[in-house]
Amino acid sequence: MMQSWDAEKIPGLHQVGSLVLSILLAVTIGTFHIFEEIATFDHNSQMRQEAEIAQKKNELFDIVSVIDDYVIVNNSQFDENIISYLKENSDNTFHIVENIYAKLSAIPVGPEVVKAVIIDTLRQLRFHDDEARYFIYGEVGTGILSPILLENGGKSLPDGMDENGAAIVPELVRIARSPAQQGLVRYRWPAPQNRTQIAAELTYVRLFQPYGWVIGTGGDITAIRSRRRDRVTDWLRAVQLQGNAYAFTLAENGALLAFSAHDNRGANIADWTRTADDTVRKDLIDLGRQGGGFRTFNGSDPATGRITPQLVYVTGLRDAGWTLGAGISLDDGANSRAAEQAVLRHDIIYRVGVTALILVVALWAAVLASRSDASWMRRCILRDRAELRRGGEDFDLVKFIVDRATDLVLVTDDRRRLLYANPAAHRQLEQSRDGVAGQADHLLAPLDPAVFRDSEHQRYETTATGPNGEDFALEIEINRLRYRGKLFYCAIGRDISERKAAEEQVRHRAEHDPLTDLPNRALMRQRLVQTTNAAGACGLHVAVLYLDLDHFKLVNDTLGHAAGDDLLRQVGARLKALVRARDTVSRLGGDEFVIVLYDLETPDQVVPIAAAIIEAVSAPLVIRDAAVTITPSIGISMFPGDGTDIDTLLHLADAALYRAKASGRNQYQFYRAGLTPIVTAAAGPPRVTTVGDVAPGPSVPPATDHPANSGGDNVP
Repeated sequence: MMQSWDAEKIPGLHQVGSLVLSILLAVTIGTFHIFEEIATFDHNSQMRQEAEIAQKKNELFDIVSVIDDYVIVNNSQFDENIISYLKENSDNTFHIVENIYAKLSAIPVGPEVVKAVIIDTLRQLRFHDDEARYFIYGEVGTGILSPILLENGGKSLPDGMDENGAAIVPELVRIARSPAQQGLVRYRWPAPQNRTQIAAELTYVRLFQPYGWVIGTGGDITAIRSRRRDRVTDWLRAVQLQGNAYAFTLAENGALLAFSAHDNRGANIADWTRTADDTVRKDLIDLGRQGGGFRTFNGSDPATGRITPQLVYVTGLRDAGWTLGAGISLDDGANSRAAEQAVLRHDIIYRVGVTALILVVALWAAVLASRSDASWMRRCILRDRAELRRGGEDFDLVKFIVDRATDLVLVTDDRRRLLYANPAAHRQLEQSRDGVAGQADHLLAPLDPAVFRDSEHQRYETTATGPNGEDFALEIEINRLRYRGKLFYCAIGRDISERKAAEEQVRHRAEHDPLTDLPNRALMRQRLVQTTNAAGACGLHVAVLYLDLDHFKLVNDTLGHAAGDDLLRQVGARLKALVRARDTVSRLGGDEFVIVLYDLETPDQVVPIAAAIIEAVSAPLVIRDAAVTITPSIGISMFPGDGTDIDTLLHLADAALYRAKASGRNQYQFYRAGLTPIVTAAAGPPRVTTVGDVAPGPSVPPATDHPANSGGDNVP
């Protein structure tokens, strides 16, 4: 009754859930779109603001670059022009001296008169801007004309030094007396305006040969450059920029040297100077010394006079020691951003209204759809209830059959989690469900999902652990099933331990001699192929020892085939005890044995083993309370020295065996004669005595009781 009531409530609950889900979905989508628009606007506003700042930075950089280029070009041209200017005036002065000398030398006057006229003439000459002067020094540096230091006239000045100890006048004389007889000299000398102050001087000198005079034209570079900087500063003040951008020049001490804006109004310049205090200026000067860059600070806008954020770019003029900069206000986009905010608010209100309308429509559609869906669900529930009633009976029958199956049955989901295990699985694996679940994951480990791309079936063998803790072989057959859109694995397993044991016994009989339980010819050849391949890859040797018992037929004839079989078993046991576990001792049939020695570094390692085999086999054997002595003959071939093919190695060892028999038996021979000494021993027929007549031989493990081999296989 409770189940029927729950089933009848499901359509109504589904209808309510659909309405709630529709409301949440509509509200979520509307809210998402509203916040997405806000985030998009904020992102676009930020991008536009960053773009505006980037554009203003480019404008400021271009302004500073243009002004900087002008100053650099002006300075470079100044350096070139002053040199050209001094040389030109020096040439003019030299021509004046030459003309005076030529004219006065044509009339009868003395040299002293000519010199006096030349000196008086040059003393009266001045440059038009008073930026340079003339002077004359004698051959040894005597001061003849000195417009700056008049007291030096007529004095000998070869020891005149600057503040660094450099001799000035001798350097001037040296340049003038060089092969070119003229040249440019830089030095430091008392300034014309203040003789106590040392100034940088640039002088161009020439040699007047008739009197040996050094005639020079010099100027105070510092004073000249100062006047040039004043001209540059005047040019900077006269520059007018577009918009609200402005440019400024700061001295090293922070003084404002020049300021230029759109209208260059003095009040606005004073406001900017007041807001750009000493801290701001020091920061700008330090930034210019470091190579330049951008800074922001609150300052007066030269165009409006309001305090707004200012963006400036500065760079340093190293030659002049100035800091050149340009600035602009960052408050231009405030009005446009406010308008965009108003548009956004209007747009959000519109979107909220649209979202509310969509919500109402969606709710109405959800009500209609939920009613229709609830009616359909009621019909489905009634139909499924009838099908479940019929299916329950079928399920009970199937479960009854599976629970009584002798094979274990496991059902897992697609993640190999155990869903069902029949009683046979619990009996064979473990009683608890957790134990069966743990083993189920192990049993399904070899499962290869790739196999199921072409087939729904897979079979393999694995091992399982029984309740007693012992492992047993299990054959697993897995089928992949799909039920109601889900994937399941059904594994059916059966115990194949007895079958595997029988197969192993058959395989062992097929590969071993039934009399001695040693590897037979087939297994020996298989191992010989494997070991030669491995030895060839590692550069090692393999020895094949072909062994035959001398006069074995006499044992069969005198003691019987049962005694011969017992002797073969004891010989096989002795041979197996003499070699390493990884070596192979095989019986080919009759009294023929083949011993394969692996992993030998040199063929010489075979010699002591072969000698030990002869000694051990030749020791007396106890057969039916009688001591039997028999000797072996051995033929030896080596891999790879004698051959690389196993048939060749066996054939060559057999050939060496016959050589050993032909040489008197009871010895071993390598295939290549002369490599080893021949072991000599009496090779008479087997000797049979009672046990008390001989000393006991080497300890031999007891032979396993096997069916007797055919006596016809035993050859002499």
